Amino acid sequence: MFGIDNNHVKNLLTEKRVTLGYLTGASLLLFPAWMMRDAELVERFEQIESKQPLELYDQAILCGDLPTCFRISHKLVILLFNYVLKIVSQFLSRNLDAVVTEHPVVVEQYLLNIGSFFLFRVLIVVAIIRLLKHFLETWRRTSIGMAGLAFLLSGLPFRVGVEFRDSLLILFGFETGNLNWHFSRQSSIFLLEHDYAGLVAVLVLPAWIARQEASRRAIWNYAAAGFILAITYEHLALVLCVALLWSWRTEPYAVVGRAVAIVLLGWVVPVTALAVFSQEENPDSRENLSLMINYYRSSNFSNLSVVLQLSVGFFLISYLLGRFLEHAQQKSVSPIHATHDLQRSINGVIIGLTLSYGFGMFVSGVISEFGRQTIGMQILLLISGLIHNRRTGVKTRRLWRLGTSGSGKT
Repeated sequence: MFGIDNNHVKNLLTEKRVTLGYLTGASLLLFPAWMMRDAELVERFEQIESKQPLELYDQAILCGDLPTCFRISHKLVILLFNYVLKIVSQFLSRNLDAVVTEHPVVVEQYLLNIGSFFLFRVLIVVAIIRLLKHFLETWRRTSIGMAGLAFLLSGLPFRVGVEFRDSLLILFGFETGNLNWHFSRQSSIFLLEHDYAGLVAVLVLPAWIARQEASRRAIWNYAAAGFILAITYEHLALVLCVALLWSWRTEPYAVVGRAVAIVLLGWVVPVTALAVFSQEENPDSRENLSLMINYYRSSNFSNLSVVLQLSVGFFLISYLLGRFLEHAQQKSVSPIHATHDLQRSINGVIIGLTLSYGFGMFVSGVISEFGRQTIGMQILLLISGLIHNRRTGVKTRRLWRLGTSGSGKT
């Protein structure tokens, strides 16, 4: 009567069920993989169960320990959640006291000590999934990306890769060395809360860069970006500058130069302020930082071959995993129509991160924290593998179809 196609409705319902199945399966993979790396949350649960005070990490916004004290954006978010939960806790306690004889300690014990940290992780997971949806376009492809993320977090592809390498070396009579130990450790190293904030920031950067042309952005956008990145991870504003120079290389030099300068200004202000406060709070902070940098530099370059092999292994496997997942599901999932600007901005962020890791060889513990420091790069390469050449492939297929249809008519 109303011209409704029952077969079309059934197909839509079937499609939704299949997509829901994809997302459910990906979520079941992602949850345990996430918990394997989230040492802080697990430790907090253990301490509450044993009624021990939560003193694993200092939650003070400002401190005197550099460079950790530069990374405060996640603490601000957790503080906001904690403020809201305190109001909820007081409301529940006041109302529950009217019907029970003892103060409901469990409410305060769990809600305040775990609630804000748990909500922070929920926010991070939702942000990552939403960004994956932005890059991969459909929910079914997003579920494939979530599965790939779960595999990366589990560390399984890296351990399988190094085992394959060792088997080949043994087969041809070479010694394997201790690279297996390094891959095993770095692929399962725990992640801290500021690592999750930094991961979201890395994934936001290409989407933010590709959103509109440089000349149409307001100045405050660049300043805000530099400020937020500075208090998330101290090197990410510099990564943004490199990505802007790469992604907007066809824009007028004056426009791009102004954008980079304002980002740097937004970065310098909080970094300088936090460094000055750290020095006031702890007069030995700069000396301690200098000693730590000297130790890191010596350790990194004395293990340069290991760092290079970790870089090749982790980054290549991350990209190849994306290519494998893209190839495995290309027949059952519609292709991506990623724009050239988005692909170019992803490449720009990858170049910026690569340069920052090179600089990190002189100032940070790359050899000891490689798996943590490069988690954003790993996931960005996974995404790059999932969308690589898709746009070109779609264009090629369309041209081929037009050509064949034209020859058929003649």
